[in-house]
Amino acid sequence: RDIYPDCGPLGGLYTALYYSPRPLVAILPCDMPLLEPQVYRILLENAFSDRPVVAVSHLGLEPLVSVWPVEPSLSVIDKNLKNQKYSFRETIEELKAVKINIQAAMAEYRPEMFININYRDDLRKLEFNLKDKNDFRRP
Repeated sequence: RDIYPDCGPLGGLYTALYYSPRPLVAILPCDMPLLEPQVYRILLENAFSDRPVVAVSHLGLEPLVSVWPVEPSLSVIDKNLKNQKYSFRETIEELKAVKINIQAAMAEYRPEMFININYRDDLRKLEFNLKDKNDFRRP
């Protein structure tokens, strides 16, 4: 249960940071089933400061593919939630996040890693591509 209920993903992130026994928290979107573990290895390799590290794909900024330091993120997000500022992107900018171009960082970048599955139709399209086109097959 979120500490700040009904505040969207930022409220969930705050709760994860608040309860984390570790200094870093990785955020993984549940609607990107093809996201490669290597993306998080790259993000973690760049998590050496007190700034969040956020993936940038061929589609742009991927706020939910990120690694967050508990401090100072917790205090900034707490302030934003108390002021009813729920934007993940604005929080990323406020904390001066490190943005990592995943396409440039990966030797074998696959754009399909960032396919977002929100509806049954999205899932059907993905299943079609997996079965018939081999566009999304993993090695």
